[in-house]
Amino acid sequence: MAQTVKDVKTFTAGEAVAVHRRVKLSSGSGTQVEYCDGGYDAIGNVVKAAANGAAVGVRLDSSGQTVKCVASEAIAAGAAIYAAADGKVSDTADAHGAIGKALGAATANNDVIECHIDRAANMNVNASIASGLHVMKGGNDTTGTGAITSPFLTIIAALAAVTSAIKHIFVWPGTYTEAAAIVWPTTVSGIHLIGMGHPEEVVVTTVTGETEVLNITPGAQGSTFEVFLENILIDAMEAGQIGIQVENASMTKKLIVYGQDVEIHMTSSGNSIDVDHGDTSNAIRFYWRTGKECTIEGVVDWVAADNGDKLHFWGYHLEGGITTDAGAFTLDIICRYCEIMDAGIVGGHGSQTFLSIFCVGEDGALFATGDVATQTDTIVGS
Repeated sequence: MAQTVKDVKTFTAGEAVAVHRRVKLSSGSGTQVEYCDGGYDAIGNVVKAAANGAAVGVRLDSSGQTVKCVASEAIAAGAAIYAAADGKVSDTADAHGAIGKALGAATANNDVIECHIDRAANMNVNASIASGLHVMKGGNDTTGTGAITSPFLTIIAALAAVTSAIKHIFVWPGTYTEAAAIVWPTTVSGIHLIGMGHPEEVVVTTVTGETEVLNITPGAQGSTFEVFLENILIDAMEAGQIGIQVENASMTKKLIVYGQDVEIHMTSSGNSIDVDHGDTSNAIRFYWRTGKECTIEGVVDWVAADNGDKLHFWGYHLEGGITTDAGAFTLDIICRYCEIMDAGIVGGHGSQTFLSIFCVGEDGALFATGDVATQTDTIVGS
């Protein structure tokens, strides 16, 4: 049986290591560590100096814990792991990048192994910053190249410069008032827009007169289209302005929007997130989580039109609640450890489902069976 450990894990030192030094797994091993001399292979910091061959405690990066994962194939101890189908992990590299390391070995599909998952790597932040595009206050859209030494001034300019090989945009602290609504590129899937700091340090808004701050309308696509947002605050400053507008018209493929520590602020009532469903034969999916108690101030408004639709929030303050239309589809709404304010979950259809895991409403009480009037609810932690 695979075991897990939080915060500090004991390894064997592959060489003499000093306290506070960054270490990585030794080649081909899930139990031995050595100095990380460069790159992004480090798993944590040495807690106390240790001699070669001695036990050494390592405080793990990011989440500070190891987890059990299900392998989709044979995986060697110490191998980089990647997301695989059905929630499993593999050691087969993909375009999204590694999400962590295997600390144990798997011999076949469905083996359970101990892994170290790096939260930042899971959102691809560990892609080389040097090779990404950069946006900074003081940058220049005319003379800038997007390099960290020659940044752009606006997010719109950076998005126009992405390619299939360069699709990480790092936005440095500041308030970015874009000259128009930000229209997400349609030619490249998997673009990452990443704020370099706490969400409230990277504020994205527009000049007056714009219907939304960010518009994600991919149009016709040949495969699943993915969008990644992290560590930004979207500020819908005008009355009635939408924070993020999503539309899948003519896509013919699935649309997935991943959010990590994204805040949306509103100056008046309205939709923080507005999801329309022009293509009724393909799913739209939102997977959003926060460890920074982020807030979505306006309504999350969803038009359900496909049985594969999913709306998942983890740890958010949903101040405007969630509203869905009366579409008779199995829209899967899951909220974990959220505060769902205003009217809570409204609208909907009995075919839609709502799973609450230790969520509270506006009165501060845990959700209970029957608190959702229309959707079929399952309550954990009432």
